[in-house]
Amino acid sequence: MQVEVNYFYSKLTDIILQNKKYTPAMYDNLGEAKMQGVEFEGKYYINKSIFISGSMYDRTINDTSGNKNICPIGKFLG
Repeated sequence: MQVEVNYFYSKLTDIILQNKKYTPAMYDNLGEAKMQGVEFEGKYYINKSIFISGSMYDRTINDTSGNKNICPIGKFLG
């Protein structure tokens, strides 16, 4: 059995994402953002040639204007 836990923190600059303030949504340079999250991974060996693998990922991305979860991808992936 193998288990792994990762924590990450990144500061991103010059980010271009959809700005939902406009209708229809337009792409805009949103400046800087901070991203942090946790990733869990696991692997279980049934025998020497067969194993089961899975992972789970949770993150937040907030820009410097106070907007939360600015990324269009879901916050939680499993």
